Amino acid sequence: MPAAAGAFRRAILQSIPEAYFAPALAADIAAEICGEIGRSPSIGDLVDIAPDDLVAAAQTVKGRLLQRVDRWGSVAYSSTPFSPVVDGDVLPGAPWAALAAGAAHDVELLIGHSRDEYSLLAAHLPDIDDAAVDPLIEQLSPTPGARRYRDAFPATFGNALRATVLSDWLFRMPALHLAEAADRGGARVWLYELRWGFGPYGASHALDTLLLFGTTDVHGEVTTAGPTALAEARQLSQAIRADHLAFARTGDPGWTRFHRRERHTACTTRNPVSSPTRRNSPARSGATGDSAFSICGPELAMWTSCCSTPSNEHS
Repeated sequence: MPAAAGAFRRAILQSIPEAYFAPALAADIAAEICGEIGRSPSIGDLVDIAPDDLVAAAQTVKGRLLQRVDRWGSVAYSSTPFSPVVDGDVLPGAPWAALAAGAAHDVELLIGHSRDEYSLLAAHLPDIDDAAVDPLIEQLSPTPGARRYRDAFPATFGNALRATVLSDWLFRMPALHLAEAADRGGARVWLYELRWGFGPYGASHALDTLLLFGTTDVHGEVTTAGPTALAEARQLSQAIRADHLAFARTGDPGWTRFHRRERHTACTTRNPVSSPTRRNSPARSGATGDSAFSICGPELAMWTSCCSTPSNEHS
């Protein structure tokens, strides 16, 4: 966003999603939501609509996203009908391309994601037959293809493989690509992956945020998981908070900087120490500096990658 130039010295970005909409796609989704209340997507036609009615209309459309795969493409798997719109004015382009071109060369970035990003969302999807997973993978962009996922995860099938793939596609790889793009554009970048989790969802989406603010056990979920999990959560909260505060104060969280050719990544596990890992083969998949970037349109994915490479790293 050119209007925000100079407003930030450093930024912390957690679980960056993949979806940035083209105007045509955004207009189509907006028309469907407004159609639920018999209005058109314009300020004049919506000014007297109660906000709760708009929320209810959006929830209705969200509930049938999977029925819109042929019309809206991979947006159907993103869990929300909303995303920033690359309109050529307020947002001239997708952030990956802008960062690679140096738009944030003077901004220090701490970027992170969790290992099992899609596990919570996957719990709300209908079961999928294993034979249907391969066509799903081929619909997404970028992925390294169904065969390479099958080779990397030979003992993972059906729902579990779908969750793995969608974790990569929606959050994990966009975060990695963002780090690579920012590094290419001259920014100072640090990357982390949360691998600790508790319960059936593992290292799920937003768990790093809960650990950062010490709110993981607000409803007693970790207590229910047992004293070991509770002690680990407390230790990890302290360690993660210390790293983030150090970055906020100094621009350095205390581990090796990320460079796109080496991919140093702090992998946080049950041992509450963020230790740098040389990520020559990043967990599951990755991109190189040769990635091409675009945005979501009715027939376009946000970006494509010529060489995403899955691995079987899932510790």
